[in-house]
Amino acid sequence: MAAVLGLGWRGAQSLGLQGFSYSVSSNGKISVSVGAGGDVPVARGGGTGTGTAALLSDPRYYPDLYYVNVTGIKVGEDLQQVPFPRPGALDLRQDGSGGGVFLSTTMPLTLLHGGVYNSLIRTLNAALPPASITRSKLSPMQLCYRRGTQTPTITLVLDDGGATMKLPAQNCWYKQPSDGSWCLAILPSPWPTGESLLGTMMQSGWRMTYDLNARTLTFQSSSSPVLPNSFCVLWALLLAAAAHVAFTFL
Repeated sequence: MAAVLGLGWRGAQSLGLQGFSYSVSSNGKISVSVGAGGDVPVARGGGTGTGTAALLSDPRYYPDLYYVNVTGIKVGEDLQQVPFPRPGALDLRQDGSGGGVFLSTTMPLTLLHGGVYNSLIRTLNAALPPASITRSKLSPMQLCYRRGTQTPTITLVLDDGGATMKLPAQNCWYKQPSDGSWCLAILPSPWPTGESLLGTMMQSGWRMTYDLNARTLTFQSSSSPVLPNSFCVLWALLLAAAAHVAFTFL
């Protein structure tokens, strides 16, 4: 969406925009507000449903994408830490060789760097009984739980704890209509250079406000998250599995 509307880093600045915000509605449409001159859309409110994190960029390879610094992932109400395979596994590498976590407004599912994805799966499996685990009929590599299982929440830690984004289960799991099982809306990233992507399902129910002057992203809980329909999920799975996936999501 941002790229199509010219709201990537370079496009927004060339239009004189100081910021913009968007939210994903219950029917999957994205509403956008933009600010020109000295105006930036304001994220109102505060408390546990609001946080602000630094916005990063990769000027060498993908200068129009917006990145955030995800420094940790926690599972469940007891906030079980997901061990990263190495410190800074999701960092945008300073030498321009890749990595980092960018935001998408067209890809429903989240794509996570392989090593971190594997650690997340192990942590989720440890939190629930083995008998509850099943597999997606759409994607064998996807983790699913049988109908009736209480799926855990996932919390993103940004900027070394400067902000946390606690995601309700509906932001991270979707229901398969065929058997009622719940499948994780996160897949391993296909990019060998280690990039990760935060999809629209994870962002649904949040107002995402980009302040381009301050280079910050403010996220505010705005409504109940929505589940994508089965067509959107199937499309996302096919797209994520394609070997030629390109950075055209934002």
